[in-house]
Amino acid sequence: MSAHVSKALVVVAAVALCTAVVVPNLRRARTDISRNPCINILRHIDGATESWALEKGKTTNDAPTWEDVGPYFSRDREIPKCPQGGKYTLGRKGTPPTCSVPGHRLP
Repeated sequence: MSAHVSKALVVVAAVALCTAVVVPNLRRARTDISRNPCINILRHIDGATESWALEKGKTTNDAPTWEDVGPYFSRDREIPKCPQGGKYTLGRKGTPPTCSVPGHRLP
């Protein structure tokens, strides 16, 4: 085998290795970027639910409505929306809220 062919094989192997490492990481980063705003909203909803429960003396058997937690979001009481179009569901006190988009959940 000539020196040029072996150098070419080394370069091809290096490119293949880099591609094998970089492509999955780029996919994961893109997924995280689309998921993180939703997770932050879920945290805000969870905090609003906990504030409601604390202020109203609720227990883990109590589940709030959107009207109950609305005052804890903002002055206009607007319920946040998932940036990916998912639908949020409130849980009982102590149970995290959920989003209908797969992978959008509190850690």
